[in-house]
Amino acid sequence: MNLKLLYRKELFREEAFWGGSWKSGYLNEKISVNNPASLEILGSVPSLGSKETLEAIQTSVHAFSDWSNRPAKERSFLIRNWAEKMKKNREDLAILMTLE
Repeated sequence: MNLKLLYRKELFREEAFWGGSWKSGYLNEKISVNNPASLEILGSVPSLGSKETLEAIQTSVHAFSDWSNRPAKERSFLIRNWAEKMKKNREDLAILMTLE
């Protein structure tokens, strides 16, 4: 099984997500991601340090505050929308999770 089986190739990202966008990290250092069954290299992810970690924590605190202030109906809508997107892409997500 390999990444060529993905229907939506854009679901495979070699970046980290925080603060509302995908990022490569400040040092541009990478860590290989291997399939544990075959040891095949699937790709790489950023090697993030304390600067990125602190930034991610700070943005998550802000995001939590923003989320907490949204009406329950709006939060419910957003969570259902996210769940539908996960269901729609479940085959590709299963491939990614199995490979990793």
